[in-house]
Amino acid sequence: MVKINKNMKVKIIRDKCIGCGTCAALASDVFEMDDENLAVLKTEKFEDEESVKMTVDSCPTQAIEIEE
Repeated sequence: MVKINKNMKVKIIRDKCIGCGTCAALASDVFEMDDENLAVLKTEKFEDEESVKMTVDSCPTQAIEIEE
């Protein structure tokens, strides 16, 4: 089980997002695509820290950051 860091914040840099949807596919409980087909956070609270970190690493434009 992954230890959850309660102080971890996820930030999406919309200017960098190209709308590829990788984040929503990998962590659909945390990310979704909006009406402009750009990534947005569904929630700031999440259980699976590992999938969020994998999503950050998988973003082709590095539009997702983790602030701890």
